[in-house]
Amino acid sequence: MRKSVQIKLSNLLEAIFGKYYASNTLQPENIVITDIARPEKASTTSLTFLTSTKYSQKIYDSKAKVVLIKKGIKPPETNQCFIEVDNVWSTLNRLLPFFYTFKTKEPGIHPSAIISENAQLGENVAIGPLVVIEKAVKIGDNTSIGAQTYIGENVCIGNHVVIYPGVKLLDDTIIGNHCIIHSGAVIGADGFAYGTVNNIPEKIIQAGNVVIEDNVEIGANTCIDKAFLDSTVIGSGTKIDNLVQIGHNCEIGAYNGMSGQVGIAGSVKTGTGVMFWGQAGIADNLSVADYSTIGAKTLVISDIKQSNSKVLGIPAVEHSHHLKMIAALKKLPAYLKTLKNRYKD
Repeated sequence: MRKSVQIKLSNLLEAIFGKYYASNTLQPENIVITDIARPEKASTTSLTFLTSTKYSQKIYDSKAKVVLIKKGIKPPETNQCFIEVDNVWSTLNRLLPFFYTFKTKEPGIHPSAIISENAQLGENVAIGPLVVIEKAVKIGDNTSIGAQTYIGENVCIGNHVVIYPGVKLLDDTIIGNHCIIHSGAVIGADGFAYGTVNNIPEKIIQAGNVVIEDNVEIGANTCIDKAFLDSTVIGSGTKIDNLVQIGHNCEIGAYNGMSGQVGIAGSVKTGTGVMFWGQAGIADNLSVADYSTIGAKTLVISDIKQSNSKVLGIPAVEHSHHLKMIAALKKLPAYLKTLKNRYKD
């Protein structure tokens, strides 16, 4: 919720340690900030921000007097004031509490929650309405469980975890510390595994679980399937967007990123720092080397063995090669016209 505040810029500078400079005579103690806004939405009392030179025109057109700017970017030649910082987004994170109130759940158990007698709850745990917690569950300190969440048998949840309403954590799932799981996520459902008997699908029982390591964020309506026998693992620091599917037996490395509608088939293994952009997909039993980037709508059908690879297209090819293919494809109508003219009767 937005606060109604008037804060001197000099007070904000004390919180962010940014370098202030201006082409005018305005001093920080004489500038009042009332909110943080995108350049196109900013008023004369807003603090706005610039993260790339490609957005400089928005600053020219903005009403904001004060601009947070990434170090190394040449500021637009305007009559505005600039605060140079190493990381704009981290700085905004420190400033937002000055202008917004963020809702936090108070510790306590709602009377409508159904909790097994042998579940173990840590200190300062918040349990919302209509939560169901089955037997042998362990929940760490300072963890918040949103309304209508289901937590299956033998689930273990770490400390300082935030689980939003409507999450389903099925049997034997393990959640590390400082994780965030958004509404509608389903973790630990059966993997999509079938054999055939006389050409009829036969379900293969899934006996494993899912392990989510520390500092992972999982988006709304994302599904992570449990393994056949061992564990589907999501590495520490990985960030997963909404509507992502991760199949059984996958081992997702640390600090991966997955944008919306990414699909990861079963038994995929990724290295550290791999990035999947929106609607990218990867076939089963493949591996992806460290710090690789999978472009939007890309389909990976073979191992990516070289670190720092960038691939794009269906099927995936090296990024620059795909751009050349697209450029050639654009010329195809002209080539066809030339051929038609050359060989016409």
